[in-house]
Amino acid sequence: MRQRVDFFSASGFSFRIGWLWLGCILLASCTPVYIPNAVNVPLLGGKGEANIQASLGTSMADIQAAVAVTDHFALMANGSFGSEEDGDHLFLEGGAGYFKNMGKAGRYEMFAGYGWGRTESTIEGSLGGYAKGNYNRFFIQPSIGAATENFDGAFSLRLAYVDFFNTESFAGTDTLFIEPVLTGKVGFKFVKLVLQVGISVPFRKEVNIDYQPLIFNLGLNFNLGRKSTK
Repeated sequence: MRQRVDFFSASGFSFRIGWLWLGCILLASCTPVYIPNAVNVPLLGGKGEANIQASLGTSMADIQAAVAVTDHFALMANGSFGSEEDGDHLFLEGGAGYFKNMGKAGRYEMFAGYGWGRTESTIEGSLGGYAKGNYNRFFIQPSIGAATENFDGAFSLRLAYVDFFNTESFAGTDTLFIEPVLTGKVGFKFVKLVLQVGISVPFRKEVNIDYQPLIFNLGLNFNLGRKSTK
């Protein structure tokens, strides 16, 4: 499992969450090939509304978008990427879903989709190693929450079926991951600071791949076309 985050650097900037190194000591597994991306939780309210988000965190850098095609049907696209001395990561996915308003602020949504990823991870030291692999991922993701002009909040439960191929240092495998997350967005009607915290755990007790068990992302969320909830 992923224990230390030392992932994203660009133009001399490096994003690190050093305290995750403690997890490397406790969980003793340091070459993750499955790194869950940030969960896209747009909380759309009606036709024409669009949501764009950029964040940094345990999945390196994430860019996400969603648009409401009708008053109940939406499309989404997600990308997660980054490169550091200890590895690189690329993940792309698309999805579609249903959403419904519950009163003025309440929101319910259900998305499903497919993604493709590639990860290479190298960790030095006695707990380190090397792993590389490509994977397909299918997901279903219900969320429930609230959306207002100054605050959005939601609980999501993503179920992700991951199937690895073209692997090195480990045999290909398929695993179902359970990924509950909390998402909060605070700010103004069209731009908010977003924080997401969650975990990723396999459905089976024993799996033969290393994975990142934490989901933590901080970034900016932009919303276009949201109607007032006042």
